[in-house]
Amino acid sequence: MAGGAVGFWRARRLAQPLVELAAVARQLRAGLSGARGRTGTTKVQEIEDFIADFNAMADSAEAAERERRLSNAAIAHELRTPLTVLNGRLCGMADGLFALDQAAVQGLLTQTSLLTRIVDDLRLLTLAQAGQLALSCEDCDLARVAADVAKVLQPLLAGAGPGAGAGAAARNGTRRSWAHPASVAGVAA
Repeated sequence: MAGGAVGFWRARRLAQPLVELAAVARQLRAGLSGARGRTGTTKVQEIEDFIADFNAMADSAEAAERERRLSNAAIAHELRTPLTVLNGRLCGMADGLFALDQAAVQGLLTQTSLLTRIVDDLRLLTLAQAGQLALSCEDCDLARVAADVAKVLQPLLAGAGPGAGAGAAARNGTRRSWAHPASVAGVAA
């Protein structure tokens, strides 16, 4: 009988950290992202390692969630800026404050192109997170990409002073790189 009691006591001592860890897992599932298992509660190294690995996994999940929230805030900001510009310009045109001419329309098209690139970037991000991203890089002329972006932005750059516009990129000569041209253009804009 005494042997059975000792065996039960030892089994309980071995199982207790796992019972506590199961409770921590339920807390994490319930949204308590700071919940962690207690280490140093057993002398069994495998259980200590298991708890430490569980805590490391919980830390990684918490960091990923924090990054996702920051990313969502950055995306909202990136979308808000061109939408605000677009809305302000259209309201100004509707109220007669801005002329509805070719340069104004080109500026609005530039903003819609920026929004399209942001949405495309969101798609790429989603594909990358799903492990489905296939980015096709090619040899591209960076000066040409910059000149094309500057040409599109020229109406917005009017009066920005020397060095602004398509001529600045062309004066600096050809720079080649292995890249995704649309992504380079998005960064340049």
